[in-house]
Amino acid sequence: MRARLPGLAATAVPTLAFVAAYGADGLRTALVAATVAGVLVLACGLGTRR
Repeated sequence: MRARLPGLAATAVPTLAFVAAYGADGLRTALVAATVAGVLVLACGLGTRR
């Protein structure tokens, strides 16, 4: 059984990653973290064929 990410959570993940990384290390790290989180959410969605 594959895990599915609901739409609201999938939208919030990159934003939360950005905010957490920005608070921890700065803008460049926050942009990288948000991008990586977005790609992972996309891969999860494609993996479940949504």
